[in-house]
Amino acid sequence: RVAALSTSGQYVFAAAQGKEVVLWDGASGERLHTLYERNQGITAARFSDDEQLLLIGYVNRTIELWDVATGRKVQSWNAGARNPWHPTGSAILAVGFSPVPRTYYAIAGDGRLVELRRS
Repeated sequence: RVAALSTSGQYVFAAAQGKEVVLWDGASGERLHTLYERNQGITAARFSDDEQLLLIGYVNRTIELWDVATGRKVQSWNAGARNPWHPTGSAILAVGFSPVPRTYYAIAGDGRLVELRRS
């Protein structure tokens, strides 16, 4: 299970294994967007400080950037695997936004800090 709350509390992200992946309105509880019908290994999520974007990390080393207003995927990356036999694999454990525009970070289970750039 993964959940994230935007800075102001306006948006809530929720994903439970095997369940829908949803963006909610934090004040009204209204469902804003269903990103996926079924969670397929989400391990991390974080809203940008301006609440316009959402980063999601996965057990399969994928990182996705979503537009909160539209509920559409903006870009996707794969972090690759330096050591796929590491005990935690290369699953994405955390995601974050850089102060540098269009730059994001992910921490993989094998200890790597992965820098991502939006095209």
